[in-house]
Amino acid sequence: MKWGKIARNLLRKKSKNLLRKITRNLLRKITRNLLRKITRNLLRKISMDSESPSTKDDKNDTLPEEQRIASNNNVSTYDHLLFTSLTCLGKTLSACDSIRSKEHIGVLNDIFRASQELLLHPHAWVRLSSARLFGLLFTAYKPEDVANTIQQDTNQSEELPCKDHRPLEYLLDNTQQKINDLTDAFTKVLQVKSLETDLGDQVVKNLIYVTRVLLVYQDSTNQMSKGHITVTSHPVETLIKKMSQLARYEAGHFPKQSIKRTCVLKWIGAVAVELGSERLPNYIAKLLTPVCSVLSDQRHLGGDNLYDFAGEVSEMMKKIVGRDNFASSYATVLKNVTVIRDSRKRKKALNAVTNPEVNARRKIKKNLQKRHVKRRFIRKQLHKARL
Repeated sequence: MKWGKIARNLLRKKSKNLLRKITRNLLRKITRNLLRKITRNLLRKISMDSESPSTKDDKNDTLPEEQRIASNNNVSTYDHLLFTSLTCLGKTLSACDSIRSKEHIGVLNDIFRASQELLLHPHAWVRLSSARLFGLLFTAYKPEDVANTIQQDTNQSEELPCKDHRPLEYLLDNTQQKINDLTDAFTKVLQVKSLETDLGDQVVKNLIYVTRVLLVYQDSTNQMSKGHITVTSHPVETLIKKMSQLARYEAGHFPKQSIKRTCVLKWIGAVAVELGSERLPNYIAKLLTPVCSVLSDQRHLGGDNLYDFAGEVSEMMKKIVGRDNFASSYATVLKNVTVIRDSRKRKKALNAVTNPEVNARRKIKKNLQKRHVKRRFIRKQLHKARL
């Protein structure tokens, strides 16, 4: 009886191992075929789309606001196919852990090339799914490895060209250009008029990763250039300028909205933590400009949540740098902000006196916009009452 039980247990174990091997092989084949099919569909649909996203946005901007929002929120079959394909790809890659698979380098490169083009797609769902796909890609690479790849590429370009023509991974092939293109694409996504919270949070996470890569690369180039060549390009400073411009644009044109400034403040807080007490004093004046503009606004047009969040970011930066350093830099930045605001007010008053016709037109236009907003609000309330 004992020998019979032992034989049965052995057979069961062998059968289980065989089943596991068979299921693994089947899953590999299924994922390989699935990746190929979805990539073909993505590339086919992108090539079929003869109209670029920028031209669609230009057309939508000429329409009235209600029609533009309806056209952006309209889920066509093309948009639905893109969204489902990108979502399926993301879940498949995360479940199978094949984001850096050597067998599927060509297919994965096609996927990320296509998803990079879809970052500026008119539909918000497609933008969100492609941004999540890049977030999944960034989790597979350490920022130090990507920065070292950029450094190696620059060193190889100065030396003889490499004769190895094997396909490289997407993020490790022409890395510096890809990081620059992705940075521009992510900042453009934040410039969309109807930005959603999920998309903004995902884009901020991606920008934080890109900033880490740029910081590591900039530190390495600074160490190498000591005593030899002065560094002319500062990618982190240019990114700070772009984010500050984004916050300034929303504060000037849409002061009652706060989603873009909230995204900028989240990014500033993460960058301040990443810089630490040693490197933050070099960037604190530029990072504090959006924070000061929110805190110095006495009317709180962006809302109390934005004001409180800006206060939390400033307190965190004060802990990192120290009270004295923070106080001196905050005072200089606040002085610059108040000077710019006073000069704008003076310019407005002077234009009202010198060009009264232009000022009258501007007031008429503002009053008409207020009337349209009131009518829209009344229509919404009537529609809710009918329902």
